[in-house]
Amino acid sequence: MKYLGLAFLVAGILLFADCTTNVAGNSTQTGNAAVVGILYQADGKTPAPGVRVHIRPKKSLADTSGLGLVKRSAMLAATDSVLTDAAGRFAFDTTIDTGTYVIEAASGNNAIFVDSVPIGNKQATDSLPPDTLKPAGALKGIISLSEGGDPRKVFILAFGIDRFAPVNADGSFKFGNLAAAKYDIRLISSLDNYGVLDTFGVPVRSGDTTNLDTIRLPFTGIPTPQNLKISYDTMKEVVTLTWNKAATALVKSYNVYRRNVDSNTVAVRINASPVVDTVYKDSTGVQDQTYEYRVAAVDTNGTEGVKSAATSTLIASPFEIVDVLITLSGTLGNFDIGRDNKLYIANATSNKIQIYDLSGSKIREWPVEGGFNWPEAYFQSNIAVSDSLQVLLYNNSTHNIQRFDTLGNTLGPLPFFLGDCEGICLHGDTLLLLNQNERKIYAYRTNGDSLFVFNDSWTTSDNLYSMTCDSSGNLLVYGEIGPPANPMAMEVFKADLTQENQFAVNGPNKQYLGAGTISSSEGKMLIAASGMVVCYDLIGNLIFRFSLPQEYYSSLGKATLDSGGNVVVGTKEGIIFRYSR
Repeated sequence: MKYLGLAFLVAGILLFADCTTNVAGNSTQTGNAAVVGILYQADGKTPAPGVRVHIRPKKSLADTSGLGLVKRSAMLAATDSVLTDAAGRFAFDTTIDTGTYVIEAASGNNAIFVDSVPIGNKQATDSLPPDTLKPAGALKGIISLSEGGDPRKVFILAFGIDRFAPVNADGSFKFGNLAAAKYDIRLISSLDNYGVLDTFGVPVRSGDTTNLDTIRLPFTGIPTPQNLKISYDTMKEVVTLTWNKAATALVKSYNVYRRNVDSNTVAVRINASPVVDTVYKDSTGVQDQTYEYRVAAVDTNGTEGVKSAATSTLIASPFEIVDVLITLSGTLGNFDIGRDNKLYIANATSNKIQIYDLSGSKIREWPVEGGFNWPEAYFQSNIAVSDSLQVLLYNNSTHNIQRFDTLGNTLGPLPFFLGDCEGICLHGDTLLLLNQNERKIYAYRTNGDSLFVFNDSWTTSDNLYSMTCDSSGNLLVYGEIGPPANPMAMEVFKADLTQENQFAVNGPNKQYLGAGTISSSEGKMLIAASGMVVCYDLIGNLIFRFSLPQEYYSSLGKATLDSGGNVVVGTKEGIIFRYSR
C-alpha cells in the first residue's frame, strides 16, 4: 500500500502540472486584481511575454499522514497559473483565498521564485516589484540510509512548488531548474522505519548548484549496531567487543551472540543481563577455538532488532609448549624450582628426590627414607627449596619434614605429625606448614622449635588447598574461603600474618577452578587447577591464563615460573612441560 501511495503521489504531481487556469493571456482582464507583477528577460530590460506563472500556498506539499502519499485537495483548489502578456505583465484575481503564497515562473533555462506573498484582502491589489528571469540553479546531494534499503524509494520535495527530485541507486540526487531563492525541502521515503526529514532555508544560487553533501534520513525502527570491532587480549584470553552507540531514544540495551565457528554451532546469546554500554568483554571462550560474534539492539519495549554484521577471532593461548622437560618413569609427587634454577622433584614411584636442569638433564638423585605413601603421594609429598638451597620434603608416609642439602646429604628430620600437609614454605628460618584437615598453619623454626599456630578466620566449611611464601615474606593461601557465590579465593598475609588482601580467583566466566596448587615468584602467583594455569599479582589483577591439553585437565599439578619467565607445569603422569610466551 505504501508503494501504491507513492505512485499516486507522482502521478498526481505530473497531472497537476498540466491542470492550470489561463486567467490572463493578454493585457485585458476583468474583476478586481489581487496580485499583479511584471517579468523581464535576463537582461532586466526586455519584457518576458508568454511565460507561465504559478501561484501556490507557501506550505503546500504532499500529505504524508496516511498510508499513502497523496496531494491535499485544498492545495489543488488553491493553485492557479497565468501567462504574461506582451508587456511581461501578469495578474491573479480574487478567486484565490487569503493566505501566504509563493510565485514561480520559468522560461527555458531562466526562472524566478517569489517567496511569502501575503494576500489579506480579496478586494485589494498587491503589486509586486518587477522581477527578472535569471539562469536557474540546482540542488544536489547523497541520501544515506543507515539501516540500508533502496535509496530510489526516497523522494525530494520542495514546499510551494509541485515538483520533486528522484534519487538514483547510488543515493545521489539532483533537483534542477530551480529559481534563485531559499527553499524548504522535505525528504520522504516509502521504506519502513524511516521518518520524514525537513530542511529549511536551503539556498539556490542563479546558474549554480548547491551541494548538500550526505543527508541521513532519520531511522525510526530498531537500529542495527554498526562498526562492530573485536580485540583480543592474548595474555588474559579476554575478547573485547565495541560498537557504535545508537540513539538512546530508540535503544535501551544490547544482546551479544556468539557461535563456535570450528564446531559450526548456532549463535546463542552470551550476556546474562542486558548490556547497556557499547563494550562487552567475553572470557568464556575455549582455547584454540574460533568464535564469531554479533550484537543486536533492544528497544524500550524489549523487542530485539536485527543482528549486526559478524566479526570473529581465535582464542589463542598466551603460552605454548616449547618442550617437554622431563618424562618420569613414575608418578610425580611434586616439584619446585630453586634459586639455582634447578628442578627438585619428588618422584613418588621411585621414592627418590631427583634434580634436573632446565634442559631436562638429570643431575643427581637420592632415596627418601621410609618411601612415599603412593599413590596418595600425588602432590601431597610437598617439596620446597629455601633461599639457602635447603631441600625440605614433607613425606606423607612418615608425616615428618625431611631436610637435605643439594648434594643429598640429610640434615635431619623434623618430627611433626600433621595429617595431610597441603603446603610447605620456608622464609628465613621460619618453616610454615598448611594442615588441610585442621585448617591451620603451623610455624616452626628449622631446628624444630614450635613458634605458633595460625588459623585466621577459616571455618570448618572452608577448604584450604595450597599455601606458599614469596621472597618478601608474604604468605599466600588458596582455597574455598570466599563467599558462597564465588568461593575460590586467595588470601595474602604479610610476614607478621596480618591480612594484606583477599580476592576471588576463577577461570573464564567465573569458572570454578577447584582444588589446586600455588606458587609465587617476583610479585606474581600462579594457580594450577582444573586444567588451567592462572596468574595474578598480589592485589588480584589477572596477568595471564591458559589451558593445558585436554588429556591433562584432571591431573594438572604445580605450575611455577623459571628465571626466564617461562611457565613450568607438572602432571600426575610425571610429565613436566615448559611453556613460553
